[in-house]
Amino acid sequence: MRGADRLTCFPTIILLGLAVLAAAPPASAQDDATLEEYIEQTGEIVAWADEQVRESESTRARQVLDEARHLHLQSQQLQHGGQGRAAFATSRRARTAAQQAVKIAREALGLQERARVRLDRYADFRDQILDRAREADDDRVLRFVHESEQQALRARDQFGQGNFEMALQLIEPAEDLLGRAARLLFEGSGAERLEREVERTRTLIDRTAERIDSGTSVGVETARDLLESAREALRHAEEFQLREQPLRALHSLELARKLAGQAASATGDRIDPETVADEIARWDDRQAAVADAVDAAESPQAEAALARARHHRDRAGRLQGSGDCAQALRQIKAAFDLLNEASELTR
Repeated sequence: MRGADRLTCFPTIILLGLAVLAAAPPASAQDDATLEEYIEQTGEIVAWADEQVRESESTRARQVLDEARHLHLQSQQLQHGGQGRAAFATSRRARTAAQQAVKIAREALGLQERARVRLDRYADFRDQILDRAREADDDRVLRFVHESEQQALRARDQFGQGNFEMALQLIEPAEDLLGRAARLLFEGSGAERLEREVERTRTLIDRTAERIDSGTSVGVETARDLLESAREALRHAEEFQLREQPLRALHSLELARKLAGQAASATGDRIDPETVADEIARWDDRQAAVADAVDAAESPQAEAALARARHHRDRAGRLQGSGDCAQALRQIKAAFDLLNEASELTR
């Protein structure tokens, strides 16, 4: 499992293990190697559950998951202290809590919403990997990204037809291919790129902390809680970085930056909704002209860039409607970048 970088998939054998959590400890539970393997698998289960919970953004699911993390850490401490049976029992409780967190998260999201979240998240990370691959001029990475895009298009087609379960099944191999692209991109000397992403996120969190510490608004306590969650997401990113799972690391970094932005907003540093509305309107005006040029050029690459631009514009609209102006502005900026790319590809 250490080399895997699938965003939400998980080994069947471990999922089956979740169903038999109430089973008695195996006879070899006190064997150090067996216990260590069991606890390590629990860590993988907790990490998998973390990804499921993030999709739902359920506060209750995250609270239960925090308990699973605490129990997992406690089991490791008990193991190191030579308390094998107690460590096993605590690790089993961590699995139970992780399972419950996933159940709560999935109940919070219907099948259609789960598929939409997965497709949106794929598009975000596809854009990140694609931008970095172009900067590095790495044909191997670009090839995997393009193969991934073709699979994702099939998933999005199924989503559009209302086949949400099929869309979820089809997006998994697209995520796998994107994960392979990410590993290629960040291997060897490319690891410095991921390290820069980590440092950039850490700097953002530190700067946000400085603003919060000097603030006096009623939202300061909420901002501090959000910032602590951002730091936790950053720690997860560093763990995934050490385990050579760059796509998961990028996912955690994105979450950390989002939480830091929410922390800043909680203190009153808000983006004017009218600014977002103006940017969306400006994009809509320019899109009409670019769409005509793309139709005339009959370029598949330009059509793909325009489709991705429209996807980000739609997300910006949804985020604006929910009041998340900071994220909406980020999405419309990405839409402008892709619109410019589509325009260039028509020349």
